Amino acid sequence: MDREFVDGTVHSAGADIYYKIRGQGFPLIFLHGNGEDHTIFDPHVRYFSRYYQTIQIDSRGHGRSSHGKGTLTIEQMAEDVFAVMDALLIRRAAVIGFSDGANIGMQMAVLDQERLTALIAVGGNAFPGGLRPGVYVPMWVQYQFYRIASFLSSEYARKKELYRLMVREPLLSGKKLEKVEIPVLILTGNKDMISIRHSRQIHQMFRNSELRIFRGADHFAMFSEQNIKRYVHVCMEYLRRIPEAQPRPEVRTGGGNL
Repeated sequence: MDREFVDGTVHSAGADIYYKIRGQGFPLIFLHGNGEDHTIFDPHVRYFSRYYQTIQIDSRGHGRSSHGKGTLTIEQMAEDVFAVMDALLIRRAAVIGFSDGANIGMQMAVLDQERLTALIAVGGNAFPGGLRPGVYVPMWVQYQFYRIASFLSSEYARKKELYRLMVREPLLSGKKLEKVEIPVLILTGNKDMISIRHSRQIHQMFRNSELRIFRGADHFAMFSEQNIKRYVHVCMEYLRRIPEAQPRPEVRTGGGNL
């Protein structure tokens, strides 16, 4: 693309879903976590957009995407990503998802794995029990507070929905994940809010997956300045091994080096 980026919205099931595209090449979709927006991946995209067509998406009810009617669900957010792909005439893409974005990516693979060439899931969980008890219990208490107080303000109502996503979703059983055959890379840290045991469980559920555990890394490690380059390198090396997701020759987009 001649411009630094192109952006827009796609209507999906009553909501307008925002996307931003940079670069050229095989489509690489970035999905952010709970309560965040697409900009969290900007440092990573400055690199990847030299080799791929990067598509950053704001999940429903986040960033520049509208909420639509009904309750936020991981499954609907996955359908929203498919809607963006359809509108952009993208038949297949690789996905890098963080936290809830990883969960959305796993849900996409369950719904229609033919649309994905590969999934890189960072800090994801297949069901709420995958959270460490010391993380889940305080979240549950917060959720109960916002659920009761949600009528007091729109902000409390919003937080009720965000906390609900963490304490009640996703609901991806082993039977669902075992049917997924696409390549999956699971990244986590030994200090992540997702238990190591659960990350290993996800690894065992997916037929064609790899698990990498970063020593000393917490849930948000991939966004810390000292770790961005390391995570980008690991993701890039993994994608290079996927025949359909090969990077194109480097194209400078004004983003500079990491």
